[in-house]
Amino acid sequence: MKGILHKILLFWAFQYSFFVFAKDENHLLKTGLFTFTIDTANSQPASKIAQKKFLPFEKVLENKANFLPTNITFWCKIQLENKSENDTNLVFLGGFQNYIYAYKKTNFEYNKVGICGNLVAKSSLSLPHYRQAILLHLKANESAEFLFSIKNITTYQVDKFEPKLISLSKLSETQEQLFRKNIFPNYLFFIGIGMFFIMLLYILLKWLYQKDNTYFYYAMSIFGSSFYFLFNFFKAENNQYLFSENPIFILLFSDSFIFLSIFAYWGFVRKFLYID
Repeated sequence: MKGILHKILLFWAFQYSFFVFAKDENHLLKTGLFTFTIDTANSQPASKIAQKKFLPFEKVLENKANFLPTNITFWCKIQLENKSENDTNLVFLGGFQNYIYAYKKTNFEYNKVGICGNLVAKSSLSLPHYRQAILLHLKANESAEFLFSIKNITTYQVDKFEPKLISLSKLSETQEQLFRKNIFPNYLFFIGIGMFFIMLLYILLKWLYQKDNTYFYYAMSIFGSSFYFLFNFFKAENNQYLFSENPIFILLFSDSFIFLSIFAYWGFVRKFLYID
């Protein structure tokens, strides 16, 4: 009897996108707890969207790859209840999307409570060091409905949309473990970048001294490769250090440097082998 009752309660929770969590809840929640809808007009407010019918993801979009199209605004909803006697902070993880806005229903109104995205200025982020996360605050014994608006203007450098919830403490713990794990690889990376720049400086000096364009093309090839790896490192690190207020520059330029490197290397080969 107890097992049957448990299954009924679990089905009810998934059916209504509802989740009750305790004070020390740390694990990721499944995406099945969210329901979804779309706004093809790209202009409806959260209060209007909330009146629409929300469905499971696969019934809203037929895109099995979970990449959101660029011509619509995608919405998801979840109802949360804090059963603890303390205020609780959760984090919504939407992956790397261009723009994600979070709204919380308060006194029959939906108020914006956070923003994230890989095209959002760092100063506007809900959590300054995370471009794919929004902080959700719930007071003790509070029940609240949250809406999330997701819009991509490009599918370049975006993730599959697989929303999750995680506690703020768990997120901090995970990031700290990741930081410790990556300390040694990061040291090796910057040692390699330093060697690239030393070589670049040496080749440029040779070009200035000998006036041979072969060195110039070789230097540009090294320059393009160095900045390609450097920009992609910053992009992988949530773009906190370079163009953080205008992150679109990282998306536009990060991969363009590899083409500069290829064309420059082709020029070097032509000069070096005297191919005219």
